[in-house]
Amino acid sequence: MAEDQSAEKTEEPTPKQREKFREEGNIATSPDVGGAAILAIVLLVVALGGGPIYRGIAGSFTDSFELAGRVRDFGTLDLYTQVARSSGAAYLRAIGLVVAACGAAGLAAGVAQTGLNFSLKPMELKAEKFNPVTNLKNKIFSIWAVAQVGLSLLKALVIAVALFFVIRAAMPMMLTLPGLELEASLALLGGVFLKLFIVGVLAASALAIADYALNRMRIHKQMKMSKQEVKEEHKQQEGDPLVKGRLRQRMRQIGRNKMLAETADADVVVVNPTHYAVALAYNPDEDNAPRVLSKGKDQTALRIREIARKHQIPIIANPPVARALHEFARIGEPVPNELYAMVARVLAYLYRMTQRRAAA
Repeated sequence: MAEDQSAEKTEEPTPKQREKFREEGNIATSPDVGGAAILAIVLLVVALGGGPIYRGIAGSFTDSFELAGRVRDFGTLDLYTQVARSSGAAYLRAIGLVVAACGAAGLAAGVAQTGLNFSLKPMELKAEKFNPVTNLKNKIFSIWAVAQVGLSLLKALVIAVALFFVIRAAMPMMLTLPGLELEASLALLGGVFLKLFIVGVLAASALAIADYALNRMRIHKQMKMSKQEVKEEHKQQEGDPLVKGRLRQRMRQIGRNKMLAETADADVVVVNPTHYAVALAYNPDEDNAPRVLSKGKDQTALRIREIARKHQIPIIANPPVARALHEFARIGEPVPNELYAMVARVLAYLYRMTQRRAAA
């Protein structure tokens, strides 16, 4: 039971997990966002540039009819060429403007969703992509697949209902078309189609937002991690605590062995008499002050004393000096200035003892 709980993806995705999904191309996107953006930009182009586009196309028709009336002035092929040039330029300007605007809108929608993220990993051939069982599970029987189907049906229903109400509201005006002149009829039809287009853009935008939110929820659910995954990631980033602890212990052991080996070069060991031990060396020709070769307490102090006895190094019991050196002195460095007087008295005592033994 505990294993099942640890495998549940209940933890929020870490920054590394989010970056991994982005590198694999698993980003929340919706093609409907691009479609809605294109429809909106077309609407904007029509609203702002519809007049010039309409006048340009209407002018091309007028020019075409005028050229057709002058058929005697041109040969048949020359007439077709003139008509194509006159009308083609107007159509190209209108179509080019709309196509350029749609391309820019689609590109902006893609960048807004992906943030210029590009990955070839989704195109990699993997065995699971050809597994029919996995594909059926993910694309037909998953809750997200059902939600996508439901959203697609909702899209069709919403757009159909919205267009129905617009057409029903415009029906009384549409019935007056037979009695209107051509220009008035075109203006009426243009107004109705514009309303239909606006409602379609609004419905498409709302549904695109819903589709994007659904995909974002799906990706976020996939990115979630189990407690064990979070722990493993922390271990990878910070190092396994057990390994780091063993490494620190090993380094301490190496340092301790090196320190104890240098005890053999000491001139004196100051002890308290069982808990603390500090090994000192002093060469008046090279050192300005005595140096601390090793120090320790309890078991380390016992080991220092054993080495001192083995190498016949004098051991002097002086608890205050031993405690002070153990507390404030650093291995491999001269004794602190404030302790120099205390250590000097110990060394003086040692030299006197040495001279007495030599005299005896």
